[in-house]
Amino acid sequence: MIVASTSSLTTAAESPPVPAASAHRESALGSPFGRIAIRTSAERGPGKCPSTPTPYTFALEFPSKYEGSGKARDTLNRDAEDRYKKATRTLQEFESGLSELSDRHVQGQAEAASCALDWLDRWAGAQALMGSANMTGRAVRKWTLSAAAFSFLKIQEAPGLKPEAKARVSSWLRNVAGIVVQEHQHTPAEKINNHYYWAAVAIGAVGIATEDKALLDWSLAGYRRSVRAIDEDGLLPRELARRSRALSYHLYALQPLVMLAEMGRVNGIDLYVENDCALCRLVDRVTEGVADPSYFEQRTGARQIMEDGPDGRAMVWVPIMARACPDDARLQALSDRFRPFSGRRLGGNLTEVYAHTSKELPNAIKTKACNHLWR
Repeated sequence: MIVASTSSLTTAAESPPVPAASAHRESALGSPFGRIAIRTSAERGPGKCPSTPTPYTFALEFPSKYEGSGKARDTLNRDAEDRYKKATRTLQEFESGLSELSDRHVQGQAEAASCALDWLDRWAGAQALMGSANMTGRAVRKWTLSAAAFSFLKIQEAPGLKPEAKARVSSWLRNVAGIVVQEHQHTPAEKINNHYYWAAVAIGAVGIATEDKALLDWSLAGYRRSVRAIDEDGLLPRELARRSRALSYHLYALQPLVMLAEMGRVNGIDLYVENDCALCRLVDRVTEGVADPSYFEQRTGARQIMEDGPDGRAMVWVPIMARACPDDARLQALSDRFRPFSGRRLGGNLTEVYAHTSKELPNAIKTKACNHLWR
């Protein structure tokens, strides 16, 4: 397998190269979850395996919920949103169901991992998520891939799973990842935004889950491109342009960026400090904005809309960074305030995941960002 060197992927105008197809898998890639230690509980019982949502094998062509909005794309089109929800219902059920099953496995419910693998295997066998896509469909593809990859990462070490099913799922995840890479490969620097970050984190999750270092390298190089957009004030200009939803989209962008930095850290690369600790500036600015959105309102000239929180879903980046900086009092305070943390596209209930994972991460390093996190 040809592995791209991340050290050569640092110029602002340069996109990470498409990873070469893997003839074999590298081993011992560090997981952001470490090793999940499960003790099956008799009280939890085997549970019932729900029916797998029908694999989505159609073209991924969906309306945008901001259809007809202006350049800021911050005005919801309720009719388009309803049509989007109806068209993507099967995909939403797949993401949510997989996340719940993998959470049940972490909590010790027997057979939950096997059930989750059956779901993944059925979608793999149908070659789901491989169809043509419009812009919204490309977003849905990478979100669903991220949910599937993180769920697979959580369950794959469970005892008794069928090796042939795991192999089929790994192959399918890499195939879908290849499409996502192609769709985001030529994104120019001036157009990188949250969609690119989510593509990168999905590819990274597939890389770690399938032990494919070329995919992980692509995602971490994508992180390096991404954090160059964070300015001296800790803002992302492309997300600030969302005007009334600028704070909301900064929160949304922070989720994949922190997970990408953690993927680097547990594989011996301190991405938290990249670009003069740009992520630190973003974390600080967003945390202040959650407490008082007036700065974002001043910069955008619009009152901030926060339909989804802030809560443990919007703040799901907190326990990830708290794991990297366990002695940071402010992160711990945020953890106490917003828990439980859950995001189906980043690993489900991270409060539960981190409660059941080993703190021993053989490839991990201590990030220097913990000393520069807050102004």
